[in-house]
Amino acid sequence: MQSHLIFSLITKCKIVISVFGIVLVLSGCRREKQTVFTDTVYASGSSGSSVSVVDPAENAVDAEDAGGTMQETGQDLSDAVLPEKSDTICVFVCGAVNCEGVYELPESARVIDAVEAAGGYSEEADRVYVNQAEYVYDTQRVEIPTVEEAQHLREITAEAGASERESGSARDSGLIDINTADKTELMRIPGIGESKADRIIEYRQIHGRFGSAEELMNVSGIGSGMFEKMKDCITVK
Repeated sequence: MQSHLIFSLITKCKIVISVFGIVLVLSGCRREKQTVFTDTVYASGSSGSSVSVVDPAENAVDAEDAGGTMQETGQDLSDAVLPEKSDTICVFVCGAVNCEGVYELPESARVIDAVEAAGGYSEEADRVYVNQAEYVYDTQRVEIPTVEEAQHLREITAEAGASERESGSARDSGLIDINTADKTELMRIPGIGESKADRIIEYRQIHGRFGSAEELMNVSGIGSGMFEKMKDCITVK
């Protein structure tokens, strides 16, 4: 009976050892297969092409270089798509020309080029009033006057110049023109205060310009005695 029990125990131990051995073998095979599978994935792509295994440190350097290359490429592309600066301008030509309108001209164009683009001068145009050699610029309005218009413009310019010369002469002489002086200037005349300056301006508004310096005595409050004191300080233009 005892020998039977011993035999039974030995048999069970052999079975346990066998099972344990089988488990170890299966576990080893599974790990080997997983390793083989992983190596296969890294060693070959799905299409069967080979793939190089790159060191992580080298990969980081390559990524940095690639980023710089992309940045440089992006800069180059940005420069490539920038619009080029236009080398032409648009000028509106009007007045005494044959065909008024907006014309596109080179940046170096002059007035004569703009006129020619508009069909040239018309028959009534004054060809010397506007400087033909002057450069034109983008959005400029080039207006050519007729002979009659140019003459009128010259007269206005001459009158303005004469008036400026007269005013300058009066200022240079130190005399106060009672026809053009404002309130502050009138108060610089000896004996003229704020109220008398207001009366002089009111007189001019009602009666017009003074014909002579002596006419100033027609203003209320200014008599012959006061006029004698101020006559050397005033003038009439």
